Amino acid sequence: MRARAGGQTHKEVYPVTSIDLARFLGIGEKDVSCVLNHAEALAADADALSAGFYGYLQDYPETGRLLGDFGIERMRDLSHLLAENFRRMLRLKPGESRQDIQSALGSVHYRAGVMTTWVVGAYRLYVDYLHDRLAQLGLDDDDRRRLDKALIKYVFYDMILQLEGYEQARLSDLGEGDAVARAVLEATLTLDKASAPEDVLTSICDRVVSASGHLRAAWFCLGGHEPSTLTPAYHAGDRVAVPDQLSLNQDDPIACALREQRPLVFDPTVATSPDWSRRHPEVRTIGIFPFGLRNTALTGCFVVHADMPRYFNNTGLTIFEALATLAQLLMELRDQVQRDALTGLANREAFSTHLSVAVERAARDGRLVCVGILDLDDFKPINDRYGHAAGDDLLRMLAERLRQSLRGCDMVARLSGDEFALILESIVTLGEAERVFERIEKALGQPFVLPDGTQHTLNASLGVTIYPFDESPPMDSFDMRIKPCTRLRMPRQGARVSGVIGRLPRMLARRRRPGHCRHIR
Repeated sequence: MRARAGGQTHKEVYPVTSIDLARFLGIGEKDVSCVLNHAEALAADADALSAGFYGYLQDYPETGRLLGDFGIERMRDLSHLLAENFRRMLRLKPGESRQDIQSALGSVHYRAGVMTTWVVGAYRLYVDYLHDRLAQLGLDDDDRRRLDKALIKYVFYDMILQLEGYEQARLSDLGEGDAVARAVLEATLTLDKASAPEDVLTSICDRVVSASGHLRAAWFCLGGHEPSTLTPAYHAGDRVAVPDQLSLNQDDPIACALREQRPLVFDPTVATSPDWSRRHPEVRTIGIFPFGLRNTALTGCFVVHADMPRYFNNTGLTIFEALATLAQLLMELRDQVQRDALTGLANREAFSTHLSVAVERAARDGRLVCVGILDLDDFKPINDRYGHAAGDDLLRMLAERLRQSLRGCDMVARLSGDEFALILESIVTLGEAERVFERIEKALGQPFVLPDGTQHTLNASLGVTIYPFDESPPMDSFDMRIKPCTRLRMPRQGARVSGVIGRLPRMLARRRRPGHCRHIR
């Protein structure tokens, strides 16, 4: 017995092949010589035996469903491998070992999900086949009994080796699962040093790929609700396996996993798999593990590429589902920290983080980012006249109108008491931004009904800047630089926003100093 950490113990496990298996089963030189003398005749219908072996397994729903995933060509190769192994078994010479060959076949059966009881049951076909062949050899009773006893030993020898290969593969997967689990645990122990949830997710990708013997790549991405495009935020492992950007249709595995919020595993080698999944020639299975923030449009997923078929079936989905759960908890925790308690909008910290990412994305995709600061010009009198509770109700109503005026990829945040910020992403033409501001103008032009039934129309000012038309990225002291850029006055009677965005490039070009302000009425 050997002690483990924590005082637990475990029993040493010795592989069968650490002993002389032939001697253990009583296979002597006379047995070998007897079988060799009739090996060619006994192996004459090895292909039929192999076909019958897998036909027997496929006749049962459980095994038939598993082997059906192999496909016709792969099943043909597997049948050929079994037939060749049977021939080698009969041609075994003194001192030869079939450990590697037959253990490999056991490993294949394990990877396919075929249970050991099914394999052992199928071996009765070996016995039936050999008895039929014996009857055709025309041997006398003594020679037949001698050969029959030798063949029974050979069948046991072959079966034990295959079961050992099966067990070695199972233990390997247990070790793989333990290694990945330890990697995840180590990553969670660094939570106190992480400045953002993405840091933890990045560390997890690095650690699981380094710890695994079969994971070729791991990456994660974040996006909105049912996004049409996704860009990996970080990847670890073979770069060739990871797409630069994904254009998703509704049938894409990632789109399905995000929509249904459940793990999805698929074979990238089948013809119907998406192009992005077939980038690495050695990847045999891909797992997608989605996560999403409740009551928000933010979703994301881990994507893991393995070079082994049925990797997640054999290693287990639990640890990877735990990764997605951890990611969701981290994102929810950050959401609580970066959420304005009164309005439910993003706060200043979240706005700054999102703005930095938006500018990087715009620079990469060749699109525009429009950033605006909205000030309420007459909010204090409302608090003074109706009380802070009424003012809070009005701010919540305003926040909801702003949220509904934006597109799915846009963001609105509350920076301070009566100051709000907007980020319009993926802008191709200035007309797109103009239409958003028209909706905001229309939303603010509608009266707000206070708790006592009083109707109040807000007066607001909007400062706007557009990257990259401005001289430098807007995340640099954004709230000090946007307001001097351009201001839009929206009085109670309503001012037209139409045309404001179309004039922004000329205004920006004419801006002479940081303190310059262009008023539009």
